[in-house]
Amino acid sequence: MKRTQDLMELVHDGAAGSADIPRIVLVVDDHHDTLELYDTVLSDRGYWVARATNGLDALECAQDLQPDAIVTDVGLCGDMDGTDLIRELCADEKLCNVPVLLVTGRNPRDLPSLAGLPISGLLLKPVAAETLVTRVEHILQPPAPPPSSANTGAPAHAEGISSTVPVAARATKTRKIDKRQRVCPGCRERLTWTETRQWRGGDYDYYRSCTNGCGMWCFNRDTQEFELLIPS
Repeated sequence: MKRTQDLMELVHDGAAGSADIPRIVLVVDDHHDTLELYDTVLSDRGYWVARATNGLDALECAQDLQPDAIVTDVGLCGDMDGTDLIRELCADEKLCNVPVLLVTGRNPRDLPSLAGLPISGLLLKPVAAETLVTRVEHILQPPAPPPSSANTGAPAHAEGISSTVPVAARATKTRKIDKRQRVCPGCRERLTWTETRQWRGGDYDYYRSCTNGCGMWCFNRDTQEFELLIPS
């Protein structure tokens, strides 16, 4: 906690110029050893790491520090889990654009729907040090301008999918398609169906990861939309 307090003092110190402050990554986990690991790995790469062990502290820390990126576990102690934290961040106009990596030790199929949550990726525990650094570096890169199909004549869906997971990708004309015939919203390659399960009263068809690297998808039968479980 002292590191976080020191960072806050530097951020709020009027004498400290922006050039004196490295990029800030807020890591949120209720497991001390995990926080130590994330702190060590990211600090070694030049980031300044702030820590929080629950959603409420993480939100207050984010409001104070305005971090460049956030890495948070899904399951957190207290009344605010990782998904609740992201919703609170989205509601704050100063934090709504901060990229967030979501981490979980659970099977992605057992997670609640992530549709509508603007996360920049989902990592499965245990997270390898190099994977964590690579993904943080990736989400901190300036977003590429959207490709234009004006000169190619290609449909928008053929240009690929976003590297974030904000949207439930809409499955056009899929209401009457058999679950074994659905295609990836990103590349239109046939997906391999694995099972149909219920989650919070909704029916979902689960598929293996796209063979072209678009990620792992499930299909919400109620909304008739694809939802990205794990990005590529």
